[in-house]
Amino acid sequence: MIFAITFLSLIFLGLAFLVTENNAKYLLSGYNTMSEEERQKFDIKSYIAYIKNFHIFLGISIFIIGSILYYFILFYKS
Repeated sequence: MIFAITFLSLIFLGLAFLVTENNAKYLLSGYNTMSEEERQKFDIKSYIAYIKNFHIFLGISIFIIGSILYYFILFYKS
């Protein structure tokens, strides 16, 4: 179970560093359906920074909360 928690956390942490300005039009939902004119108006730099911070927070919090829950379950089972 701890491997699943770690794997899921690493996926979210990897996503934080995977999305860049160059590949955002392929990976970000909503942004990839915008016209080129709408993309020019959209502030992609701050949005990518937000996505990066969100995925880092999500990866770390899943690992911490999942690990705590896993060890509580182990402690109470035995």
